[in-house]
Amino acid sequence: MKNRHTILFIAIGMYLLLGMATAIFAQDADTSWTQTFGLAASDEYGDAVLETNDGGFIMAGRIGQVSGQPDSGDVYISYTNADGALLWSKRYGGDARENGALVVQTADNGYLLAATTFSFGAGNSDFWVIKTDANGDSLWSRTYGGADAETLNDVVAIDDGGFLLLGTSRTFGPAFDDAWLVRLDSEGDTLWTKAIGGGARDNLRAVCQTANGGFAMVGRSFSFGDPGQPDVWVVHTDANGDTLWTRNYNGPHYPWSSDDGNDIVHTADGGFAIIGSTNGLPNTTNSDIWLLKTDANGDTSWTATYGESLSEEMSSLVETADGGFLMAGFSSDDGSNQNAWLLRTSAFGDSLWIQKYGGDQFDRASSIAATTDNGFIVSGFTSSFGSGGYDAWLLRITGEPSVGIHNAPATLAEGIELAQNYPNPFNPSTSIQFSLRETAEIELRIYNMLGQQVRLAVSGRRPAGSHRFVWDGRDDGGQSVVSGIYFYRLATSDQVATRRMILLK
Repeated sequence: MKNRHTILFIAIGMYLLLGMATAIFAQDADTSWTQTFGLAASDEYGDAVLETNDGGFIMAGRIGQVSGQPDSGDVYISYTNADGALLWSKRYGGDARENGALVVQTADNGYLLAATTFSFGAGNSDFWVIKTDANGDSLWSRTYGGADAETLNDVVAIDDGGFLLLGTSRTFGPAFDDAWLVRLDSEGDTLWTKAIGGGARDNLRAVCQTANGGFAMVGRSFSFGDPGQPDVWVVHTDANGDTLWTRNYNGPHYPWSSDDGNDIVHTADGGFAIIGSTNGLPNTTNSDIWLLKTDANGDTSWTATYGESLSEEMSSLVETADGGFLMAGFSSDDGSNQNAWLLRTSAFGDSLWIQKYGGDQFDRASSIAATTDNGFIVSGFTSSFGSGGYDAWLLRITGEPSVGIHNAPATLAEGIELAQNYPNPFNPSTSIQFSLRETAEIELRIYNMLGQQVRLAVSGRRPAGSHRFVWDGRDDGGQSVVSGIYFYRLATSDQVATRRMILLK
């Protein structure tokens, strides 16, 4: 009797835990709202976005670039309330072109806008920063550069109130293109600069501050790693910009792959997550998304690639509350259009869901940032919606996505059907049934509560109709798994369905 009561208690506890899991894990990546910003006569782009201290959003980008006039256009910042309603927008520029706008909020609730300017400075192009008050009115501006071209790639606000600018220089350093760091105090005065590179072209695109007050940066290098093609390149420095270590990472496909790093995150476990791209085939433009997880010394913990038949690229990465990752970018569906992409992974890189946004033209996500309500804000541009041409685009994503509890867009929902497993709870085996409306390449995977893959149940092309898989509670290695909650996920190229089940021993 004691054993029966114990089993009943465990079963009730599991069901209660399942309810908790639903509350924690089953929040979809719902789009709360989207907004476009632009004029019919010109193109506008949303390059960066973040949530402000008062719960609104600040977006930085390029504005007024007229088709056929490559030297036109300024940079801007726009402030919206929590619902995406535009409250004010400010534009900055000169007689030539400014682009690549980035923004951080400062301690006085103002903003620092950073960009590349062709209108001001010492040479061809220079780093340009503008300090504004809380209403976007300029307080001061500075340029940084030499006689040749400098291009800004990223900016980070530092704990002491200063800033680090990161980009590429053709004036400073040993080669034609080298990474260039400029450390500023809170008033924009230069504290130090560093040029980092070798004998070939090297570029660092993104920077984050590390727990020891230093900086970690990612990009690509032709100087270091395999000769002939660029590798993902990570540089870790101390607070003074002196190099602590560097690492090169060659793509997982072939030694001659062309690889690139786009964003880096200092993760909660003290290591780093890097998002980039890898191109394993020579003489082709097709690329896959490449996610790398490292320890604190840059040694690889694991890597994962994601992609479809054509080119995909992710430009921005955030770590989610459960230790997984959410990235934003675009996918080229065919030669005539692109869609904005969000891709969610577990803490071990397992792909949990992909959500596409866009229409029949060109749409991209450029930047993603976490918000205080466990949601996300995404900026980019769209030519499918808005006033015409390219318009800046904001998408508000609510809820913390996780463990694949997310369906494909409703217009595709009838393509697959995933039934609840039976029996549930189960021991020692359970039946998983699914139906396909048409023949498709599918994958049926089973995950544990941490988002780790337990079993690749079905993989390959299956005909239309009903199908069944019996899971015996064993993992891919043939070992019995422990009691607990598991998720099973059915995926085709454009649809995903997920359900949960309980193994009770």
